[in-house]
Amino acid sequence: IPASAPKAEAWWDSVPDSKLAWRVGQLKQVLPKDQPLFESLGAKDEAVRGAAYPKLFARLPELIRDERAKSLLGPILSDCYVTEPAERNVVLLREWLVNQIPQEKAAFPPGFKSADLHQSFWAMEISVDALTHKAIRLERAKRLSLDLGKAFEFAIDPSGERAELRTQVQKLLALRCYRNLPPTAANSVADALAIRAALINTVPQYLSPSFREKVDIEMAFRGWPGAK
Repeated sequence: IPASAPKAEAWWDSVPDSKLAWRVGQLKQVLPKDQPLFESLGAKDEAVRGAAYPKLFARLPELIRDERAKSLLGPILSDCYVTEPAERNVVLLREWLVNQIPQEKAAFPPGFKSADLHQSFWAMEISVDALTHKAIRLERAKRLSLDLGKAFEFAIDPSGERAELRTQVQKLLALRCYRNLPPTAANSVADALAIRAALINTVPQYLSPSFREKVDIEMAFRGWPGAK
């Protein structure tokens, strides 16, 4: 009987006081078909990991439909941002996180669904978890907070408490998404109304009646004559 090949050691196996290796192990059990992807993500070769991150980002919309996978993937991504050995791979993570923030007063793309909206809010949770991680390097926290602040056009203080930061970025994202309803209505009233309903169901605490009323009126005018 031929001897089995020794298991390749992942880079996170040597990270002290980290649950990353355990979480990835749990995730492999939840998503057995994606084990090769997560093994590439743990490769010690920087280039192999650099190729694996974009593949993971492309798969995330499907993977996070499983709540068990989603609950593991969030901490895994935040831990990777904090402890990933190669800065060029950290840049890939940071760009993906920031790109989940829609541009100001830009129409949502056709086919944008509530699942896409939830992914954006989930990405902000990951960002906050990374910013407030006890092991994050100062420069990585600073770079992420600056890029988030630039995207939101509002300063993000990485030294804040986790709960306060989470509330801040969720509110900024909620207001940004709601302000994007009028340009969306100009293309499709149905899409704008569907996203509006998803926002009200997801983050009603950040959308005051007076704020909504002002945007809703603009949405109706932009969507005319389709808005009855």
